[in-house]
Amino acid sequence: MRLRLMLVPACTLVLSAQYNNPPGGRGSGAGGNGNAGNRKSPYLGCAVPSDEILKAQYQKSLDDARELSQLAGDLQAEFEKASAGGDGDHVISLATLKKSAEAEKVAKRINGRLKTCW
Repeated sequence: MRLRLMLVPACTLVLSAQYNNPPGGRGSGAGGNGNAGNRKSPYLGCAVPSDEILKAQYQKSLDDARELSQLAGDLQAEFEKASAGGDGDHVISLATLKKSAEAEKVAKRINGRLKTCW
């Protein structure tokens, strides 16, 4: 239950950040020629990578967000199955534990990619 409460807002945050900041929405730089060497991030003050790199990063983040959403749904189903057993044990399998670790890895990958200066 606790993991589900953490994963659902994380998925929502990642997906909303992706839809609010499309890769082409960063402008074309000071001169309008798309030269990445002249562009600076308004938030971090570092040079913004080329549009190809931004598009690749965006696509990786979007794919990881989809994977995270799928893992969260699978975990929710497994937790509900464990609690519906009727015996009151609420025991989860080792596979469920491994799946939650995989969800954490994917979330950290997304988080790391979003924190980079791009």
